[in-house]
Amino acid sequence: MTKIFTTLLLVLSVQFAFAQDDVYSEYLLSKLQELEHDHTSSHGRHHGGKINCGTPLFLEAHRNWGRLNAKAQAAFTASSGRHTYDSPKVYESQYFTLHYTLTGDDAIDATDQDGNNIPDYIDLVATISDNVFKIDIQDRGFNAPPSDSGLGGSNKPDIYIYNLESGVYGTVAPEVNLGDNSATTITETASYTSHMNLRNNYSGFGGSEEENLKVTLAHELSHMIDFGYNYNFPTWFLEAKGAWEEKRIYPNLTDNFQYLTSFVNPDYALDYGSYNIDDNADEKSTRWYSGWLLFQLVYENLEDQTHPFFRKILERGVGYTSDEWGYSFINGELEDLFGIDLNEAHRRFRVTMGLMTSDTNMNEDYVLKDVAKYKNYLKDTYSNDGERYSFLYKDFGPISVESEFSLDASANEMVEYSSATDGNNRLNRLAADYLHFQSKGAENVEIKLTADEDEDVMMDVILFNTTTNKATVLTDSSNHTLTIENPDQYEFKIIVVTRNDDELDGSTDATYQITAKKVGNVTSLVDDLQKITIGPNPTNGLINISYDANTVKNILVHDITGKLKGTFEAKTFNTDVVLDGEKGMYFITLDNGKTFKVIKN
Repeated sequence: MTKIFTTLLLVLSVQFAFAQDDVYSEYLLSKLQELEHDHTSSHGRHHGGKINCGTPLFLEAHRNWGRLNAKAQAAFTASSGRHTYDSPKVYESQYFTLHYTLTGDDAIDATDQDGNNIPDYIDLVATISDNVFKIDIQDRGFNAPPSDSGLGGSNKPDIYIYNLESGVYGTVAPEVNLGDNSATTITETASYTSHMNLRNNYSGFGGSEEENLKVTLAHELSHMIDFGYNYNFPTWFLEAKGAWEEKRIYPNLTDNFQYLTSFVNPDYALDYGSYNIDDNADEKSTRWYSGWLLFQLVYENLEDQTHPFFRKILERGVGYTSDEWGYSFINGELEDLFGIDLNEAHRRFRVTMGLMTSDTNMNEDYVLKDVAKYKNYLKDTYSNDGERYSFLYKDFGPISVESEFSLDASANEMVEYSSATDGNNRLNRLAADYLHFQSKGAENVEIKLTADEDEDVMMDVILFNTTTNKATVLTDSSNHTLTIENPDQYEFKIIVVTRNDDELDGSTDATYQITAKKVGNVTSLVDDLQKITIGPNPTNGLINISYDANTVKNILVHDITGKLKGTFEAKTFNTDVVLDGEKGMYFITLDNGKTFKVIKN
């Protein structure tokens, strides 16, 4: 059964100054009915179908409450309150208050094999929820969900267990805006109390009952924690984080693999999708969940005990409301913690998704640890569908290739590719195109990118040699030009074009052109040994450059993203250059036109 993590976001005391709209109201009601009466299995949806998600629907209703007519308001109100039972029962775990019943449609299985007078299902919910709470709050340091002042009978967070709609694993409903939560050491502006709703059984769902409860409680407690920091966090962030928490807390479970299928259309933005009567973009809203893999890449490569990036992001985001020029709370924290912003993290993520490897011998800079599991899942899902994912080689891919183009040096000096005429003319922000480039007979090939948003669109080139099983990644330079030396040695050359701008506009697409032309031998460091020497390379941060007197005046240092990291005035005969940034690749450019690549270890 496809997972539907519904985050009920109706706070009915909030009023909005919009005129009621009957057409819009009926549209949202139809979507609510689809959610409540859906019986499609997950198997039918993983491959090309829509995965219903309640979160964007309830967000849309809440944010446009004044536009809804009385009928729609009543329907959404009925979906947001605390559940009531004819014969209620309550169990207090260490950290939660569990509400359930043994009668009617909401009844849980009353089996009590251990004879402790508590149904085994409640014992299981209590054990798992307490474990997730301990990991999140005690071990990782998140703030606990705010107290609801005893609304559910205690000050503990409440979980209501009953017969949820078909396909719904669990929901969270924010309730009261505390403004600043006095129980924390930070100052919030929209800290909300909330309660959780959980299924009374998982019959018909894939996986065991214990597995379903684990991923659901990891995901839903994430939402309760998030709303305690700030109710206004963007939906895609909440759902990507929730899906990532499943793997963070239970790394051997694979329920969130279902969202990998969103990457068959990588040119849609990670945050793409909304309920819009003119453009039913909610079919792409599963991309929000798929963003968990971006956060997994950050986690595997950057996080440690002194860099708990999600907790720091929540703390920075307590004042976030809406930012049309980007997610400043994510950008700022990534820059403070790791020296990169969301756009650079996204660029690295798209290259990593192009390589799809965990083999550091193939390429040590763009790897994911569990990629073999991801590949197997995608192979099972798309085994008969080569149009969506291309399995280029046994150790390379799968990859969603939009187009192919080629250069035969014996017939042409140059070939051009246009995203508007040769591609599908779609490249949202936080999105990517993968182009399969082929060449024949050229000593070297120069690849140049020209984009309408010059600073926001970048390219990387993945070069894969099947004989050596090695992959090299060429990263965009400041002039958007890269040179592939001896290109025929690489069986696969994948150009990864990413759009990394800050403006949040998923409906405006960037267009670009790529020119590939054959060129002669490229001047290398060895060619200039008589005039210029540079070393050590690799280096721990200090580079000495020696040259003939008066041949060099200035020295520029750029990082792998093309960002200028330093300018040095050349001294007579030699100059020491210090690489102050993080470990990785740097480019040293001399004003005589020479550029050298160095590695800082």
